[in-house]
Amino acid sequence: MASPAIKAVVSAAVGLTSLFTVPAAQAAPMAPAAFPAHYAAPYLELSNDTVGDMAADQKATGLNHYTLAFLIPKSGCTPQWENGNYALGSFKSQIASLQSSGGDVIISFGGAEGGELALTCTNQDNLQAAYANVVRTYNVHQLDFDIEGGPLNNKASVTRRNKALAALQKADPSVKVDFTLPVDPGGLPSTSQVRPASGLPCRGSLR
Repeated sequence: MASPAIKAVVSAAVGLTSLFTVPAAQAAPMAPAAFPAHYAAPYLELSNDTVGDMAADQKATGLNHYTLAFLIPKSGCTPQWENGNYALGSFKSQIASLQSSGGDVIISFGGAEGGELALTCTNQDNLQAAYANVVRTYNVHQLDFDIEGGPLNNKASVTRRNKALAALQKADPSVKVDFTLPVDPGGLPSTSQVRPASGLPCRGSLR
């Protein structure tokens, strides 16, 4: 039988072990599967009323890629979802669920009504950081920019956006950029043909 002195030492050791146990680090989120060579990613105006459509449509049709619209400025360099003004980080669990099942999303900025972050986030480095935060928050690697109306003519914001995206892609080469061009009954407006990608230093494609 162990003496009281030995028992005390053992008890102290157990107490120290409990005291200094470091919890295991949380695993980083698994990277979503790469986009296939050919895919459909229809727009979904994201809100509490529509976020369930991703899982419902996937179950009904197998469709598992979406373009989620729209992130617009809340103030400065802080974005929010246009429909309902939901904060960045909303709908994260639903997006992660889609990604875990083999799908993925493209996050779309801008739209016809709310403007785009480069209009209100006037420091290029801060704008890059804001875009990078969206990439990290939703574990995505594809961003879309739907620039329409007056912002097409705002050369300062166009230049700032392009430079911020170029810096983002240099820091994280996995990020891809799309520009969605506005179309009216007469075709492409003249500004849309050149200004979203004018002097574009980032690697991007047109939709």
